[in-house]
Amino acid sequence: RDRSPYASETWDNGISPVNNVVDNAKQHGLLKGRVPKPYRYFRCPKKDAESAAHPKIVYTQQYEGEMPFFFQNEIAKLAKHERGKFSVLVIVPPQMGKRLLPKFAKELKKKGFRNVTFPTRSVGGEPTLMEGLRILLDNKDDNLGYRIVAKHILDVANFEKLLRKCAGEEKVSDHLSEDDQKKIKRLLRTLKKIRDDKDVDQANFDELL
Repeated sequence: RDRSPYASETWDNGISPVNNVVDNAKQHGLLKGRVPKPYRYFRCPKKDAESAAHPKIVYTQQYEGEMPFFFQNEIAKLAKHERGKFSVLVIVPPQMGKRLLPKFAKELKKKGFRNVTFPTRSVGGEPTLMEGLRILLDNKDDNLGYRIVAKHILDVANFEKLLRKCAGEEKVSDHLSEDDQKKIKRLLRTLKKIRDDKDVDQANFDELL
């Protein structure tokens, strides 16, 4: 049930505030290229009761210093209903994130929360080599992971040439040289050993650094 300033309708009359949020975002120049489609709500007594008992979206205005305390209280409310592990996502404006997120994380940890993480770089920044390798650790054939890694190990001309070759659904790894493929596999083996707390050859460690 959302009665925020951005939602003139509520769940009570069967119209979701999602449409209001989308309309508001479009008015601010966001969602360019979005295919127009309405979000429609269909009544379901069982799901409505579940939704009312488990609030998922909370909108409020708080002073900066009060926010960690507010987060703590809201998470405590959720914990009363949840029986297993659950996650909470906190969103702040991008221009404030760099300053606020580390502060919030520190304060939440002081209040006893252990698993608190936050991005250390601005949204929209260039992906790092480590981020590309981490993707490949989870999926050794991931095209996005290979593109990120390739950008860091190839010069600009060769990277652009690689992108032109892989404009379709072709695998990026198929168009890398044998030496580059061996290098990526070597970096992944080193990173995996570090992750698993195993001994790493100094030369391979230096290469990764």
